[in-house]
Amino acid sequence: MGRKLVGLAQQLCSVPIVQQHPLVRAATTRYLGVFAQVWNIHASDSVLDLLSFLKDYIESGGGKVGGKATRQVLIGCAKSLVQSAVAFSRTTSPDEPNVVSVALSAIMGAVISDGDETAMREVAEGSTRFCIMIRDET
Repeated sequence: MGRKLVGLAQQLCSVPIVQQHPLVRAATTRYLGVFAQVWNIHASDSVLDLLSFLKDYIESGGGKVGGKATRQVLIGCAKSLVQSAVAFSRTTSPDEPNVVSVALSAIMGAVISDGDETAMREVAEGSTRFCIMIRDET
């Protein structure tokens, strides 16, 4: 069942945001947030792609829904993101920015530009919980 959910998510995220109907974008974003635990188990290598989709959605004006989904993904997929961050830091030079940090910065920039206070709070909470998990894991 998990693989089917992942396949559907990859299919939905493969279509550029600007080509999707606004209702499909919102439903996809909610779907990504609700099934965050599934992505952590079955699609740990794709979590950064999901965050990229959510960033694009927030930039397209969907701050409130995008912020909530981002929070859910950051919390639900924290373990996968920590593993990605640690693996990346072990294979690259210390001067190179970590891909997870870059993704979080991009999302935070998008949500700040959107200006929705609820979305900012949601993303900040998810980022904070993720950062606490990094500290505990490393």
